[in-house]
Amino acid sequence: TSTGLGGISGMDALRAEHEDMLVATQANAVPEENMDYQSVEMPDTRVAHAVSAPVLVLRAFGLVPSTQGLFGLMYGRFLLLLFGAMFAYTLVQAIRVSGSLYNYLSTACFSLCALLGIVFLRSQRIQDLLGPRRMPLEMYATAFGFYHNWHIVSRNRLAVVTAMYITSAIAKVAGVLYAYSDESIKGFVSEDPVMLAFFLMSSAMLFALIFCMLHVCSCLEMAIDQYCIRFFEAADLSKGIAEWNVLQALLRRAAHTVEVCFLAVSTGVLAVLLLTGVEMFNLSSRDYGEGVMASGITLGLWAMWVLPPTGLVFYAVFRAAAITEKCNRVPALVNSWSLIDEQIDHEKQYTVQYIIQSAAGFYVKGVRLNATWALKLSYFFGVLMFTMLTQSFLSPVKG
Repeated sequence: TSTGLGGISGMDALRAEHEDMLVATQANAVPEENMDYQSVEMPDTRVAHAVSAPVLVLRAFGLVPSTQGLFGLMYGRFLLLLFGAMFAYTLVQAIRVSGSLYNYLSTACFSLCALLGIVFLRSQRIQDLLGPRRMPLEMYATAFGFYHNWHIVSRNRLAVVTAMYITSAIAKVAGVLYAYSDESIKGFVSEDPVMLAFFLMSSAMLFALIFCMLHVCSCLEMAIDQYCIRFFEAADLSKGIAEWNVLQALLRRAAHTVEVCFLAVSTGVLAVLLLTGVEMFNLSSRDYGEGVMASGITLGLWAMWVLPPTGLVFYAVFRAAAITEKCNRVPALVNSWSLIDEQIDHEKQYTVQYIIQSAAGFYVKGVRLNATWALKLSYFFGVLMFTMLTQSFLSPVKG
């Protein structure tokens, strides 16, 4: 019989097609008695509104289409045009204006990240992961009874992201207002209100993109935890292998959807961090006369607005790495269970080897992101930030 795979050109495409098929049919493999509808239809309407807050935020920012009709399509295109125009305007202004180049370039980086993040999520079919067309994460969480807990965790992470954005926005606005109030540094670090508004909008979208990745990661982490609990309770190795096959396909499908957006956001934040370091060094070495203290306060405010997005990127990296680390601990947990009285259980050993060789985890462009990678990145960024701060504050100031 024909498999319908004649149009597939390579191994990666074959694996992606197979995983899509597993994810699309995973709800059919779940017995009806395992469906936990109470986790979605909660009697307390206040709790229901609180739990649905992450989805509402994703829809408000256009990261997940609200409907499959014309409105969802037009709203997504409007956001693309908006951030595309913001990026073009800030880039042109950076070329034309001699002063405040840093302000224009940093806003241009954030606008480009917002634009690319939306494009990459839509191109990778985010609507087939979080809805409205298909909702495999929602269906999986509902089927195995952790939908409610998933949205509670995601809501808490939304609160953290919101607090970080407010901190960054306040520091940015305070820096602009302080630069306008002090004549000694106004010509060096001033920023017009239009650029400030563009920055606030583009940074809001950037934080929303980071939250989208955290929302997906929180579901995947809980899915692995729930799999281990079900496997321990059922003590059914054949059922455990079948469920793991679906779970690892869901992990790869979710990671494939957000991986390019993850790279775009991380690269954009790194670029802004480097631009900030260069500008801090230049600002500390300029001749301000009586405005030496003012330049130091401006440096502190700049550090306050650039550190929150940087910290959130690292938080997202560690949350994604936690998915891989949980997958690495599953074989050892399965191997420790005594399902039969015999000392050597060949069926259990087969299950352990099957889980190990599936190499499940969070992948970014084919690279398995784990805690080792996350720690190396954190050390690298730590050294980079320490070097920039020491060079900025310890360099001799003219005047």
